[in-house]
Amino acid sequence: MNTTASSDRPASVCFVVTEVLGTVRNGGIATAVTHMSLLLAERGMDVEILYCGWRDEVDKPWASRYRDAGVRVRFLDRSEAVSPAYVADSWRAFQALASRHYDTIVLQDWQGLGAVSGLAKRVGLAFGSTRLVHHVHGPTEWLMEANRSVELAPADAATAHLERLSAEYADVVVGPSAHLVSWMDEHGWRLPDERHTVPYFTSRHLEALDAPLAGARPSTPLTELVFFGRLEERKGVRTLAAAINRLDPALLRGITITFMGRPAHFQPEDVLAMFDDEAQDALADIRFLTDLDQPEARAYLCGPGRVALIPSHLDNSPNVVYECIEDRVPFLASHAGGTGELIAEGDRSATLFDPNPASMAALLAPLLAAGTTPPPARPSYDGPALMAVWERLLRPAETPAPIERTDDTFVTVVIPHHDRPEHLLKAVQSVALQDHTDLEILVVDDDTALAEMIGIGWASMQAHLAVPPRARPNARSMALYRRFLATRAKQSSPAKRGARAADGPESPAASGGQAGPGSPRPHVVVDLFSGCGGLSLGFDLFGEGKLFETILAIDIEAPMLDVLNANRVHGTSVGPGRRVNIEDFLNEEEILAFYLDHYAQTRGDSALRDALNALPHGGLARLKARIASLDQA
Repeated sequence: MNTTASSDRPASVCFVVTEVLGTVRNGGIATAVTHMSLLLAERGMDVEILYCGWRDEVDKPWASRYRDAGVRVRFLDRSEAVSPAYVADSWRAFQALASRHYDTIVLQDWQGLGAVSGLAKRVGLAFGSTRLVHHVHGPTEWLMEANRSVELAPADAATAHLERLSAEYADVVVGPSAHLVSWMDEHGWRLPDERHTVPYFTSRHLEALDAPLAGARPSTPLTELVFFGRLEERKGVRTLAAAINRLDPALLRGITITFMGRPAHFQPEDVLAMFDDEAQDALADIRFLTDLDQPEARAYLCGPGRVALIPSHLDNSPNVVYECIEDRVPFLASHAGGTGELIAEGDRSATLFDPNPASMAALLAPLLAAGTTPPPARPSYDGPALMAVWERLLRPAETPAPIERTDDTFVTVVIPHHDRPEHLLKAVQSVALQDHTDLEILVVDDDTALAEMIGIGWASMQAHLAVPPRARPNARSMALYRRFLATRAKQSSPAKRGARAADGPESPAASGGQAGPGSPRPHVVVDLFSGCGGLSLGFDLFGEGKLFETILAIDIEAPMLDVLNANRVHGTSVGPGRRVNIEDFLNEEEILAFYLDHYAQTRGDSALRDALNALPHGGLARLKARIASLDQA
């Protein structure tokens, strides 16, 4: 296999995220990526953050810190409209990433920002020598399960699908816990073979990778239990309240319970209502601290007499646990998810409980009875080991060379359509505007009444695709459309033929017959959204041009109109296709005037032209001259 050789230059890495510290005050992704980017830059790597959140600047203290460390923060360019909305930022991220070279791109899982980039790499369009790392923090489906939610809105379902694609198309999956990578496996995600479990770096590691933990704080009288986390279902707010309600009120006397975190699913009044009257009467106080930033929250927990409570139903690798370990704050936590993986094995029995009120109450009761703060738990991880894994992943390595593509590749673009002409127009135009020129566009109309009438459908497309690409007629040739029409009768499904028979005799248009005695001239077609011209040609070619005649077809793209004009059935001096933007017309009367003028030109109808010019106030000729002068102004 051809490879590109590694070099001695610093490894280049880009983190693609929706948050970093300085755009939010705290947060799991922000904290993890900020610590990691600063550490890697300190070790000489070329580090960039592609910020895909919604802030338009980084707070000045953090901006200075990134700049001093040599970490570049680039903002996602949203100046171009992209739809549908759920894939827009993944597409924009791909555009931003493909414009530069990186050895490694680390993509957060949430929001599926890596889906389009992963797909582009898989089909050989980009990133041939770049390693794509899917960094697992907590995908939508996992969060729904953790929050015990069953309803997933359509947009959220689409985002969840992008998150799965981002993981499946990556070269490597890295998660801070084995729990979440196993969850993805168990739920049918087709992950790459290379996977690593690497806990997050912490603020202690910013001082020195091998900096020792501070000594344990002296035990003090226990006066306060501090719930450390957002006020949401997944964080175990109900579990804590139910556990307190189970305890003997005598154990609660003199104890304050503090909820330290932002409201989410619950407001403070919702939480208060979860406590029994007996428990509320016994407790010294129930307080809420909802506006502390990360340093303030950590400093508060370090106060004497406090024990942190982390009763999450499910967590990946919670930063609150890292922070308690690093700050030597005593805490109790649910072992659900990846939390237990962070704690030294010898400390787990005294620190962890099952994620239910009974188990939590069983661990709290002896602690409250003892009346003193317990020793803090120790970590199961160390900085040098974490960095060793990342340095292996991020170093410039021998990787497969990009796939070479040649410009003579013939491409068939198939666009299915069912009664949504406004979306069809956008789809066809987007394909026609690509820089690859050797292509054809097939619009497959899925059983609309119009498709039945003019004979363009799935069976016709199948017949077309059966012909080798180089033997197919060019998209400008009406032989393609004649082939479509010729196959229609024999390839219609029995079910459709039966349905038409049950409906009674077919009209001449539906059966492919000739116009009856009452229709001596073809029906006139005015196509206001011509697209690639295929629909208009379908009308004209049906019945050898005796049933329909497209007299005017407008569109904004000249190549599309060229297809129609070059293959028109009815010979006229001027082709029916006209390059016009329908939005330029102010009202229906202007469209009618344009049509009549066009009709007079294409038919050589001098009587109509004279009548139009004889209208009051100078007629149509004066109006056209006036519009032309305004356009030039």
